[in-house]
Amino acid sequence: IAQAMEDAAGAAMKAIQAIENAAVGRAAHPRSGDLSYPIVRLEGCTQCKRCTVECPFGAIDEDERRFPVFNESRCRRCGTC
Repeated sequence: IAQAMEDAAGAAMKAIQAIENAAVGRAAHPRSGDLSYPIVRLEGCTQCKRCTVECPFGAIDEDERRFPVFNESRCRRCGTC
């Protein structure tokens, strides 16, 4: 049940991010033309580590507070995170 709760929280945060991006005219999925890099909203991060684990390019590490840190030289803007 704990894993399901973490997954649900991550999905909810991703949906909120998509809504916020759409409100300011940015693509919900970076491949659609948004060439920016991911930005972590620390107030919304649950530290579930899902983005760190699922990044296919190993572009996400953790800082000393265990929040995600993006390595822009490795990021390919695939949108998985």
